[in-house]
Amino acid sequence: MPRSDPDVRTVLAPGDELAGHRVVRRIGRGSMGNVYEATRTDGTRVALKVLHPKLLTEDKALHRFQREARVGARIDSENVAKTLDAGVTDGRPWLAMELVEGETLDAFMERSAPLPAEVAERLSRQLIAAVAAAHAAGVVHRDLKPDNVFVTRDAQLKIGDFGVAKSMDAATFNSTRAGLGTPMWTAPEQGREGWVPSPRADVWALGLLVYYLYTGKLYWRHAQERSSLAELSVELVRGDIAPASLRASEQGLAERLPSRFDRWFFRAVARDPEQRFADAAEAGRAFGRLYRSRLPLYALAVAGLIVVLVVLLLR
Repeated sequence: MPRSDPDVRTVLAPGDELAGHRVVRRIGRGSMGNVYEATRTDGTRVALKVLHPKLLTEDKALHRFQREARVGARIDSENVAKTLDAGVTDGRPWLAMELVEGETLDAFMERSAPLPAEVAERLSRQLIAAVAAAHAAGVVHRDLKPDNVFVTRDAQLKIGDFGVAKSMDAATFNSTRAGLGTPMWTAPEQGREGWVPSPRADVWALGLLVYYLYTGKLYWRHAQERSSLAELSVELVRGDIAPASLRASEQGLAERLPSRFDRWFFRAVARDPEQRFADAAEAGRAFGRLYRSRLPLYALAVAGLIVVLVVLLLR
């Protein structure tokens, strides 16, 4: 295990090199460390995540960092930020990932919401496909939220940050401690001791995120400045799950949801996990059915005219 070295600088500077990566600039930072734009020897631009030196002696932080490297490499999807390489160099654990040029979903929605219906649909399909790819690889993300979802400059959605993801392999399919995830987006069962990671927890977050994409608003009634943290906490834990159309109507946005969305939404965010879609793939198939029967307006007009003619002929 790498150990903290007092001579290791906390922040890399432009021009510094680490394991064949030349730092261009720092593009992010957090409690786990820093993220840099860097170039590899072949000219490829990457996002280089470097664990903070002060965490080198913390087994939990190292385990999370190493897990993100393993998990990211297993998922094959154009809507998941790809893990390219990882290692430990000069006492620094690092992770090289696809450089996603764009912004977080929160920033994108703040700038662009409300989205045109076709854009909301396309991004929703990409989001569901990304999570389905993770589930197919045996991975539960456990912390899906707007800060971990990115929209590129060409309007493609990508999921990142699998640091708290959990494998569903038999060897690791054990209960886990409560509290992982972000309360506004986390399935209620994730707050219970002994919770076993399941794709159904990600499905809960998917439902809330798809609602957010269509309306530009958070689903929760008390996620407003005028509400107290106590009111929001109670709603998150045991509040009624109102139909999406009712909540959107309260926000003056009912017309933005696709028809028959309420049933899909309920199957995503039912408080009983057994009533939810089993995984993102099932949620994706059901979401596709919301649009399968759509006909162009001219086709509907022709069909209506035919019905009228048939009625007249049968008189």
